[in-house]
Amino acid sequence: MVAFAACSEGTPLGEPCDRPGETEECIDGAVCTNESSSDANLCRKLCDAQDDCPDGYQCSGITNGNLKSCKPSDK
Repeated sequence: MVAFAACSEGTPLGEPCDRPGETEECIDGAVCTNESSSDANLCRKLCDAQDDCPDGYQCSGITNGNLKSCKPSDK
């Protein structure tokens, strides 16, 4: 019997995380991001440019590093 490990273990996008700027806690391709609209930190998709983000999100820098993530656009 062979067991397979999940290839992208970690906290899913949009879920709480503890350390802004860290990628180890979130799923692959995501980073723990400080949310300006609340005191929460959430896993968000990593991005290099605006084109990397879906509609309604903006690619912007995060606390504790030089990474960027797709954050919800302010309304």
